[in-house]
Amino acid sequence: DVLCMAISWDSAVLACGTADGGLTLWDLSTGGVRSTLDNHSTKVLSVAVTSEHGLLQSGSEDGVIRVWEINRGSFQERELGRKCSLSVAFSPDGKRVASTGFDRQTLVWNASSGALLPPLPQKGDPPRCWGLALAFSPDGTLLLSGNQDG
Repeated sequence: DVLCMAISWDSAVLACGTADGGLTLWDLSTGGVRSTLDNHSTKVLSVAVTSEHGLLQSGSEDGVIRVWEINRGSFQERELGRKCSLSVAFSPDGKRVASTGFDRQTLVWNASSGALLPPLPQKGDPPRCWGLALAFSPDGTLLLSGNQDG
């Protein structure tokens, strides 16, 4: 079962996360499978792709957030953290990756080094429920998050 999907910015690759912990990358020009990855132990709940930087981010129920380098012909993964991730996002420049999930935190890392960046200021009260959605603004200056309480 496919649980999440993301299309690359250039519409070349479709990434699908599955209930069995797998990722399938589809080549949209041919319609064929480009590759499959089976490194998560449980459901892949969120994926994000950036083609110009050749990166794929996946978050799963196993608490692992991974960034994959997909354009080198090999898959070099970096494990970023152990936070059950319901939503992941890349900044438009591909330099930062963000996640939110069951721990009610929105975390941001440096995509190259995997270093956790300082916490972001947030408006309003701290969230009382799970983070469900994330999006960077087109210029990368804002990171928006949505959770169960609206």
